[in-house]
Amino acid sequence: MDKTKIFLVLQSAVCILTVIMLSVAAIGVYRDGKARKAQDPTEYIYTREEAEEAAAPGVKVLFAGLGLTVIGWLFGIRDEKDDKPVTDTEYTRDITCSRIARPSAEMIHERVLGKKLKKAGWTVFGLCMIPVFIYLVNPAHFAESSPDGLEHVIGSMVAHILPWIVIGIGFLISSTIQQEKCMKSEIELAAELLKKEKEAGISPAPLEKPTKMPEDKFNKIRLVILALAVIFIIAGIANGNMHAVMVKAINICTECVGLG
Repeated sequence: MDKTKIFLVLQSAVCILTVIMLSVAAIGVYRDGKARKAQDPTEYIYTREEAEEAAAPGVKVLFAGLGLTVIGWLFGIRDEKDDKPVTDTEYTRDITCSRIARPSAEMIHERVLGKKLKKAGWTVFGLCMIPVFIYLVNPAHFAESSPDGLEHVIGSMVAHILPWIVIGIGFLISSTIQQEKCMKSEIELAAELLKKEKEAGISPAPLEKPTKMPEDKFNKIRLVILALAVIFIIAGIANGNMHAVMVKAINICTECVGLG
């Protein structure tokens, strides 16, 4: 591993560590404040000083990450593959197979298997999202809106919906990986068939220009995340949680920041 890769890996690790430390600090402030509030309901909690003290280690790591970013910019350290086109397996397969007059039975089998895997992956993912949506839109699951019942509500929600989300996304990722293997196998079979046709004196079909460039693979992941975000927003509005969030935001502003 060269120096550039080491630097980029280190920078990524610092970013991940920053997120973890700030998240742990926020959870710690909340849990500590809740425990103190239970002992003395009149105590003034969630102060700016306590928040600064809890977040201080994470902020130091954050500034370290910013420092690494500045160093990388000054010395011109960057990912060499950043400006290179993304290799798209499906695009490569379509280009390679377009030069074959008649695909072999093995190629047809791999193409059909890939389509079935894609359909199965999205079908299972959609089925797994049904119980998640049903749980989220049921107001009875979020009846405990008081601070004392918040942890129970969150814990119950996570216990009910997280397994379905993990199963759905896990199956979708697994099917996508298998689709990738099918396409690579089809490319290899097509390359072998092209070689045999060339040896037999058969001229390959002219290379066709693609009608469109391959889309970024991450677009599908972005769409999935966007769909989940919309589902969560609709569910939060449907079960009345929007009001609870607004009340908590008002309390934080009045107790911590000092507004009003």
